[in-house]
Amino acid sequence: MSTLKSNRNLLIGLGALLVVGLVLVVSLIRAVPARLNGSVIHPAAPAPEIALQDQFGHPFRLSDMNGSVVLVFFGYTNCPDVCPTTLVDYAEIFDRLGSKADGARFVFVTVDPARDSPEAIENYLGAFNPDFIGLTGSHEALQAVYESYGVSVEIEHSSASHGYEVGHQTRIYVIDRDGMLVETFPFGLPREAMLDDLLHWIE
Repeated sequence: MSTLKSNRNLLIGLGALLVVGLVLVVSLIRAVPARLNGSVIHPAAPAPEIALQDQFGHPFRLSDMNGSVVLVFFGYTNCPDVCPTTLVDYAEIFDRLGSKADGARFVFVTVDPARDSPEAIENYLGAFNPDFIGLTGSHEALQAVYESYGVSVEIEHSSASHGYEVGHQTRIYVIDRDGMLVETFPFGLPREAMLDDLLHWIE
């Protein structure tokens, strides 16, 4: 009887180990993201805080966006090429999300606060989508954000009518619903690819 009991206990123990093993395998499979199109940040890291003010003069904190997927782009309203192209992408993606757009926030951070007043940003974003969030702030506050996201800003003198252009980061930063920086979209990534990735994080 003792041998039978011992064998039974052994079988129960092996069965428990098998169940635990299966649970771990399933957990690992679920933890591995689907194939993504952007530059994946692995392991994901907490997104640095962004504490600025929006185009309506209201205080903005990135941490208040938890629960939504946030796309962050650094640009300026006088940008001749990259910025309007990116905002057209923003607008197209927003429209194609349909009802799921409620789960995403599209953010534009100025790299040209001298010319990008809240009013200027409001007018600029309004041409693409008035629901987009435009941010500015003091030199110190903006500089802290630039540094935390590794964004370099360089004034480039130009003969253009607006006087100068600004060299800046062209990537879009993707922050998931838990406030984790999970990937970036390089400039030129097709909209369909960005939309697919965004749906992955929203769903």
